[in-house]
Amino acid sequence: MNRGFTLMEVLVTLVILGTVIAVVAQGFTWGGEMTGKAAQETLAAMLADRVMTELETGEASLVQGDSGDFEDQEGFRYEIETEANEELEGLYEVTVTVTYDEGNEERAFVLHRLLRERPGGAR
Repeated sequence: MNRGFTLMEVLVTLVILGTVIAVVAQGFTWGGEMTGKAAQETLAAMLADRVMTELETGEASLVQGDSGDFEDQEGFRYEIETEANEELEGLYEVTVTVTYDEGNEERAFVLHRLLRERPGGAR
């Protein structure tokens, strides 16, 4: 009596093993893509926060909107929208939108805050 595997058993095992390896490899590829997308989204959030900090510290004008490109981050753009709060004098509703291209689509990160006008006039 032979104690070995038949050719059919070996072939079935190879097909199953090949399928499992293909699925695992696809998971790694998908994970790499998601990591890249998360890094872009995190960078957009940090850039929006940086613009908001410039508004809070008076480095940028709070009264007027602004837009432009980030000099140190190619492909990222920002837009600032400010609106005076009608109910509370001296408060501004500020929206900073950072846009960037991700593959064939444009993505955006939006940051909203209420900021108080600095003493001595608008920033």
